[in-house]
Order: sequence, then C-alpha cells, then structure tokens
Amino acid sequence: ATVLPEAKGNPRIMPGTWGLAAGKRTIVGTGYMSMAATSDFGKTFLGFGMWGAFKDDPRGRFQTHHLDPVYCGDASGRFLALGDNRGESGPKFGHLFASDDLGKTWKWLAPKGLDAASGRGAMVCNGSLLLMTDQGAENAWISADAGETWSGPFPTGTKRAVLSVVGDEFWLSGKPSRASADG
Repeated sequence: ATVLPEAKGNPRIMPGTWGLAAGKRTIVGTGYMSMAATSDFGKTFLGFGMWGAFKDDPRGRFQTHHLDPVYCGDASGRFLALGDNRGESGPKFGHLFASDDLGKTWKWLAPKGLDAASGRGAMVCNGSLLLMTDQGAENAWISADAGETWSGPFPTGTKRAVLSVVGDEFWLSGKPSRASADG
C-alpha cells in the first residue's frame, strides 16, 4: 500500500469539494485529486494531495480526478474514497482508496471482484455492507469486508438511478425504483 503525502496549502479552501463522509467524530472531504480530514469540526485539517503520490506504483499511471468518500461503519472504522477513472488503461471501476486511521493516511486498494465494473459509479454503506453501482446503476457490486473483496455484478433492473441508504436499506431511485436490505 502506498501512503499519500501531506498536501501543501490550506485544505479548508478546497474548491469544488466533491463529497463528504463522517464517522467516529471525523469528517473527510474529497475534491479534485485531494482529501482533507478534520476531527475537531474544522479547527484543524489533515490534507492529502495525490499528484505524484503513485508514480512508482507497479499498476501504472494513476488516472482519476474526482473522489467520492464513504464511511464504512464503526465496526471497521474505515473511510473509502472512489475515484472516477479518466484513463483508457488501469482499473475500469475507477480507483479505490482507504484510510484506516480516520483520514490521516490513505492507501490505493486493489480490490478483488471489480474487474467487470465500469468507472464513475456510486458507492454507499449501510454500516455493514458496501454497495457500488456502475455509472447507469444497471449493475451493483457488494462488499462485506470494507471494500477489500466484492461480489457481482448483479443486474438491478433499473436505469439512470440514484443510489442512497435509507435506514439499513439500499435504495435505487430511477426507472423503476428498487429497495433492498441485503444489496
């Protein structure tokens, strides 16, 4: 695993914040090739920049732009960030990053079972299961181990849907809408 270096500058002035996730009294914000974490409601931030962080990684050139975070629940305490894939090579599903220390350090995961996933999907967690969809939400993948391994693809029977969690259920709001307690 590669640990991301600390970013330069002020992460509180992060133009174009892409997403936020919160858990264990920590908020993680992601943006364009960057992440920031605060455990004191914004008084201080730990910032991480991804430019050049993986230049020596054997998987090849790092190609992602925006990152979308999710908190995996108190059992694991893990934060994940899914990057959209902007390249013609590398993982089809985008790039998946994990922090197991409340956003202080990040590693680039190589999860098993996502080879058939296309990039720019959505990912949510109900506290124990992670669910990820492809861009059109026509297929879903499930992880019960905080993103290390995935099962799927499972056809959703839906198109152009928005993925969310309501209580413990995963909801796909699209044409037609769906709800599931187990992914």
